[in-house]
Amino acid sequence: MTASVDDLAFTGLSERFGERPVQVCVDGELGVTALEQRSAQVRDALTRAGVGRGHVVAVKGRRDSWLLPTLLGILGAGAAYTVIPYNSPQAVEAQLLETVEPAAMVVWEDLHPASWRGCTSVALGDAVVFLFGSFEPASPAPRSIDDPAYIITTSGTSGTPKAVLVPHRAVLAFLDAACGVVALSRSDVVAARSSAAFDLSVWELFASVGAGTTAVLVVEGVAADTARLHELLAQTGASVLSTTPSAAYQLGAYDEAIGGGLALRQLLVGGEASDGGRLADVMAAPSFGRCRLVNWYGPTEVTVSCTGGELVEQDLAEPRTPIGPALSGVRTEVLPVADGVGSVEGLGQLAVGGDQLAHGYLGNPRATAAAFVPDPAGHGDRLYLTGDIVGTDAGDRFVYHGRADDQIQLRGYRLELGEVERAIASHPGIRWSHATVGGTDLDVLVAYFATFEDVDRAELWSQLYRTLPRHAVPAALVNVAEVPVTVGQKLDVAKLPAPVITDFVAGTTAGRAAETDTEERLLTLWRRLLGIEEIGTDHHFFALGGHSLLVARLVNGIAREFGVRLQLADVVEGLTVREIASVVDRETNRLAVGASASSRGQEEMSW
Repeated sequence: MTASVDDLAFTGLSERFGERPVQVCVDGELGVTALEQRSAQVRDALTRAGVGRGHVVAVKGRRDSWLLPTLLGILGAGAAYTVIPYNSPQAVEAQLLETVEPAAMVVWEDLHPASWRGCTSVALGDAVVFLFGSFEPASPAPRSIDDPAYIITTSGTSGTPKAVLVPHRAVLAFLDAACGVVALSRSDVVAARSSAAFDLSVWELFASVGAGTTAVLVVEGVAADTARLHELLAQTGASVLSTTPSAAYQLGAYDEAIGGGLALRQLLVGGEASDGGRLADVMAAPSFGRCRLVNWYGPTEVTVSCTGGELVEQDLAEPRTPIGPALSGVRTEVLPVADGVGSVEGLGQLAVGGDQLAHGYLGNPRATAAAFVPDPAGHGDRLYLTGDIVGTDAGDRFVYHGRADDQIQLRGYRLELGEVERAIASHPGIRWSHATVGGTDLDVLVAYFATFEDVDRAELWSQLYRTLPRHAVPAALVNVAEVPVTVGQKLDVAKLPAPVITDFVAGTTAGRAAETDTEERLLTLWRRLLGIEEIGTDHHFFALGGHSLLVARLVNGIAREFGVRLQLADVVEGLTVREIASVVDRETNRLAVGASASSRGQEEMSW
């Protein structure tokens, strides 16, 4: 095993890639020479400033040809990196910086606040390195495989986020073990669609470099747009894609609708629980007929993935799909849980040990001690308590059965509902709150609250929007006069009212009824997607809890219902039933006229 992730990346780099690009980016190809030169620029700028071993460097940028060199340059200087999620609210960004206390920050030149212009800075290609004065110069001691490589914050929707400190040892162990599940060749093209603020990017970026495989760095707007993503995958000949099941469902439906066109040979899904039936639909789409399907699982605390394996047709016959056996070098235990789902025979909490474990949570020894416990088998090892309830199938593969707490995965993001509730309860007029998920795929966040006094829902929503990550802001805020409870005085979830149109903060009460058959059929589709009944033809999709993945499903649903394939731009520009109905009618008429003309032409030819 090499001593660091950057050593792995650069050793034999020219021999692995030759003239082929390391990455294909929105701003051009990144070749070996450019990668080496740019990484050296970042490394040298940090080293000259005294930033290195023992320090953290924050990164605020885009997915372009400077991203990978910046990360490798930080690692080359001996520091660890942390990436600020793209388009984070200022409060979330400030919270992250307060938690990790970086010695420096690399910011793309047009993204840093004007207030920073007085800070000590170093120009660096398309970026600027800002130096924070409260750090000691880097230690001259030799680097260690146990030095931190990166920090990723998790479940920090209010209060202080948990900053997971992952060492080089864990990353290298994972990359080595992942080869046994996903083998990359130099003829492959990996589609890297994950944000570098999330750990799936670690595999996309570093496994591809280590294998000599070209990666296509997918920008944020394309990654969230199924039609554009499909087009990019087709154009670049991408053969390997790793994504969330939710995004895979949309991609498969779109591929089915347009008749294929992709060169994928491996589809990897993870980040949230998957549904076997819906994955079966994906694999039935034209581009996926010869594609290998892999399901893998792993919290950030155990470095990207700790279990995983191939799924075959019979594995998709049940809603719950196997998440595979443990990866090579990973040790697993299924521990009993006192009550709840874990008390069911054969189920328990998954605990993980081995070299892939993170050091813990930066600056949070209490949380670290609670989650990383001594291994009962001894030898001074540790186990990470995942909080995930699992069982095993006939092949001794793990099967996910939910959480032992209220943490969820929402469209690939880890989210603790309790922390959303605390953020809502911080409003002085609110005495109780409860968060849950709804919608067709349980991916619309809904919050209930009870008040001491009148609370302006729009004001509350604005407060949450300023302080929470975008994915953690509830789409619906439901005000209940009385909190329903059971005989045992526990919350009676079944008696909570379903959201209505007025519970969506940007919605209006005066929704217009359908006036045409097209509008009525579209309303039926919207109700099914959003899980709301009282929708008017003038209500906006995003105001009802819609999001980018649901827009893609809306486009696919329209294609199935009406036989017309709308451009995503047409839908996004007019996200009301009334406006979309006019586009559907126009396209339907155009197709009918074209079919009529073709029929007349065939009749004329038959004479």
